[in-house]
Amino acid sequence: MSFIAAEDLFDTLFHVSSSALRLETRESYGVPYENEPLTRYLAGRRVDTSYMDAWSAYIRDLRARGVLFRRVRVLNVPLSEYQRFGLAQAAINDAAGEELRYLDRTSTTAAVLPGYDYWVFDEQAVGVLEFDSRDDLVGAHVVRDERFVRQHLAWLQAAWPDAMSYRQFRAAHPVADL
Repeated sequence: MSFIAAEDLFDTLFHVSSSALRLETRESYGVPYENEPLTRYLAGRRVDTSYMDAWSAYIRDLRARGVLFRRVRVLNVPLSEYQRFGLAQAAINDAAGEELRYLDRTSTTAAVLPGYDYWVFDEQAVGVLEFDSRDDLVGAHVVRDERFVRQHLAWLQAAWPDAMSYRQFRAAHPVADL
């Protein structure tokens, strides 16, 4: 097992060749560049979405190279403030080509998923994400054990068909736009 610091994780994601798959289970994330947009969003003020430009370009580049980029987000219903913001922000991710699905935390499928976030890189390695007490990403513990990778893929494959697409979930849980 190795460890990738948060600031180096983007490089790892950038170099995937076939797929980057993620399970998100947290109610909120401490993302410093989202602090001002989140505050503005919760106050009902217009949000300058330029902070998402680099991420959008990255997703478009991966998709142009044929890389599968998917996330399953396990959420509370009703949504927390951060989850409402994340759902509104996901319009940008969706437009860039990221495939997002949403799963109610109380569903039977969510009950069998692990209670932690992770990435699966090219079906070869799992990055188990570590967060500090403020919900800031510290980094990822990378595991390449074949059985460990298969189990984490199996969880994502089980969740995918039961989760709602971004557009379905957004229609069922309307939130204000950014």
